[in-house]
Amino acid sequence: MFFVIPMALSAIILVLCYGLGNFELVHMVNTAFYWGLISLTVGTFLHIIQTGFFRLFTSGFKQLKRRTRSAERVEQMLKEDGELQSWKRGVLNKSRVMLLGIGLGLTLSAFGGVMML
Repeated sequence: MFFVIPMALSAIILVLCYGLGNFELVHMVNTAFYWGLISLTVGTFLHIIQTGFFRLFTSGFKQLKRRTRSAERVEQMLKEDGELQSWKRGVLNKSRVMLLGIGLGLTLSAFGGVMML
């Protein structure tokens, strides 16, 4: 159910691209594939960030940087703010799902266009 809206958006994007210019089928397939690949890449990167893979690297760089006590207190307050953390997780999750869905829809439509060539 999560992928219905993004796939519909990708279909609308394709119709708009086709309607705004006299694109040949090959050009439309290439455009859909490129944008689908970009969307899948960004969505996958968001998924990797959400799993915490880069947490080790970022914590190492944070230790190298000197911080004042007030900056540490503000950072601690932001970490303890549950409402902010849940909002950030929700935005990240929705963005990931939308980008993966749009990327999947555009890539599948590009493969469908290749079959029509």
